[in-house]
Amino acid sequence: MYIFGGKKSAFENTNSMYAFDFTERQWSLIEPKDKSKVPPPIDSFNYVLYEKNEKEIYFLIFGGYFGGSIGKYSNSIYAYNILENQWEILFQPQKPKGTNIYPKKRSNSGIAIWNNKLYVFGGTNGKIKMSDLWTFDLEKRSWEKIVPKENIIEVQNAF
Repeated sequence: MYIFGGKKSAFENTNSMYAFDFTERQWSLIEPKDKSKVPPPIDSFNYVLYEKNEKEIYFLIFGGYFGGSIGKYSNSIYAYNILENQWEILFQPQKPKGTNIYPKKRSNSGIAIWNNKLYVFGGTNGKIKMSDLWTFDLEKRSWEKIVPKENIIEVQNAF
């Protein structure tokens, strides 16, 4: 089991990563090969395990909140390759934004993996609750907004 980041206090986050060995019943601190690629201290992100193949197993992080003195939301995707003990950035918005299409920065969204795509639903930026749906192609590293055929509120009211 792996855990990453989170709040240390009301004013401080961490970017430490730990693994729990169920056989030994022991925690260990993970020290990645290249510390420069470790995500910044963050909380309220979502994560999922992604097994691309038997040699590539990733711990993926989407979104979150950089607390403390930063006080900003994220829409970046970070990947930790468990077998290689290395982090990489799969997506980080570039400036200027131009015509790039990607989800707004947020925390507390729902995420899932299906057919080599990361799906992201909802979340909040502290001011509004979002109900949008996005997919990130993990091979092409590109976003696509999914527009449902029916409005979720209309479907809920139908019952």
